[in-house]
Amino acid sequence: MDNINKNKIIDELCLTVAKTLSEVGVATGAGFNVWPMPIFHPIEGEIYTAPYFIPRLYKALISLQKRGYNNQEIARFLKNPSRIAQIVWLFSASDLVPLKKEEKADLAFRLVKLISTYRKDPFCKKKTNIIWQSEEVEENLKKAIKIKCTKDSKKLLGKLNGLAWLLCELLYFDFHGVGHEIHGPYQLDGSNRILVVREYYDMRPEHWKFASQLSFNKILTLEIYNGAKIEFDFFNRTRWVEPISQYLQEFSILVDDQSVKKLNKLMFIVNELKKILTIGANKVTKMNKKELIKKFAESYFFIIKPLIEDLGEIWMPPKSLYQEIDEEKKKGIIEKILLGLKGTEGKSKEEFIKILSFVLDPRK
Repeated sequence: MDNINKNKIIDELCLTVAKTLSEVGVATGAGFNVWPMPIFHPIEGEIYTAPYFIPRLYKALISLQKRGYNNQEIARFLKNPSRIAQIVWLFSASDLVPLKKEEKADLAFRLVKLISTYRKDPFCKKKTNIIWQSEEVEENLKKAIKIKCTKDSKKLLGKLNGLAWLLCELLYFDFHGVGHEIHGPYQLDGSNRILVVREYYDMRPEHWKFASQLSFNKILTLEIYNGAKIEFDFFNRTRWVEPISQYLQEFSILVDDQSVKKLNKLMFIVNELKKILTIGANKVTKMNKKELIKKFAESYFFIIKPLIEDLGEIWMPPKSLYQEIDEEKKKGIIEKILLGLKGTEGKSKEEFIKILSFVLDPRK
């Protein structure tokens, strides 16, 4: 693909991210109202992580390509499109990355191509996240065992989804899409019935020791609604005009690929999630800012763990990254950038999108 098309795609990527942030109501200048705030602004973690992570990823992609891997094979290492999308957050610190501008642009283009192996609409322009073919939808619905849809079972399903989401955020900070892929809606039988699939995975990553106490590593829910309206964005956030639970008709749950058949088993899973979240929250509250920024970096490197290990190398961040965090090497840069963010306060939505599109552009 020529440079003109490549630049158009990168333009669209930057604009998509900027619009996504403006649509979810991120307060300009004040920071994101998500974990790891208020302990540290996400940009702090990104500034430390990006100069090490982005070159490491780019080198790995080039190496795998030279070994004969195609885009589909590389994308499977990264597991899901929304996990790949989280990498784009680091482009906000691309000025600090020791790569040539054309290399950073090439990486951005490669990421979009990898996402495109999963979904034909990589930027979710249609506000859908369709990654299963019709055959996959049918196959998964056939093998799943339905749980009777009652007031109690619907309530437990809601708790399960809420707790699993919170665990993803605890483990993966503001880029929680590393741990979940919610996709659909898949139209069923040409009717108003839709399937929404929620996949929570890598729920016990090895860089968080407390997570190893969880007895399972992934949860998949198959939820069928009648007449519900749900939308998706590039980062795997979902939106609906009204609560969709009232439209739920039937659902199935698989834990580590095993069907959950009874409510008492579902309740056991919900309680286990509560327990691990309590343990994790207690662990996190005892950690200082520097320790948490290190975990922030490790969570990013965890994304590319399968790529790095296939190359026969260690996936964890280098010691020099930890040392920079300990010595607060980027303190001055962080203060300058956070001051610049405050300068966006009071800007119109259009101005905010324009500024953010520029900030995220790896070609700048």
